[in-house]
Amino acid sequence: MLVIMNKERRIARRKDRQSQKEPRRKAFKKIVAAIESASKIDLEKSMPYKEKFNEVWPLMKALIEILIILRITGEKFDTSAQKIVLVGENMYKKKSSDDLEVLEFLEKLTKIWEKVEFILEILKIAVNDKTDDIIDKAIEIGEWVFDYED
Repeated sequence: MLVIMNKERRIARRKDRQSQKEPRRKAFKKIVAAIESASKIDLEKSMPYKEKFNEVWPLMKALIEILIILRITGEKFDTSAQKIVLVGENMYKKKSSDDLEVLEFLEKLTKIWEKVEFILEILKIAVNDKTDDIIDKAIEIGEWVFDYED
């Protein structure tokens, strides 16, 4: 069945896309900055989990937030992602985190990380090789946060 969009609906959708440009642009800049700083991390280096988490949280947060902003994931994902951002931000600001808190955070993050990684893999299809390498680095760093050994 062919659905023809009326003029008012097209105008409303265009306004909605326009209103989202600046938040998307800011979110993308946050990701680029986070990847640049995180790309200096030695992923082979052993360090306490809190230190590791603090190194990668700005990138993880930026990746999760842009998926919410892009509105490609759905309400259930977005709600879970927003809760994860709140918990992660709380852990990031605290001096230390106990094992239970870390494990609960990782359990929640695991539930959405597969979708985050899948979307990043899809994005690689549409970008150049340099951006492709940046996305690969972001995925690698994101997976590194799951290595909890404290």
